[in-house]
Amino acid sequence: MGAPSLPWEVGNALVAGVRRGQVSARAVQQAWDSYGKIPIHLAEIEISRALALAMELHLYAYDAYVLEVARAGRLPLLTLDRALARAAGRAAVPLVEWEP
Repeated sequence: MGAPSLPWEVGNALVAGVRRGQVSARAVQQAWDSYGKIPIHLAEIEISRALALAMELHLYAYDAYVLEVARAGRLPLLTLDRALARAAGRAAVPLVEWEP
């Protein structure tokens, strides 16, 4: 399950890699094609609740969208973003434990 903004965030990250000279345009297209094969359900969320979370927890709106998906769906959150993980703790959203 993902936030409605997930495709935009993935696309933004891919283009950022090109702009930084880390990946080629061809690699971006391959990555996007691979992403498209992942069965992700984009959840509908209450944007007003996500914005309230963003302001309350000092998050960017995109991060709050992800947190609201987990909160509303009563799902654990998987993130490598330390700030988002701390915010999840303050919002009583459980985290998936994972070490790279």
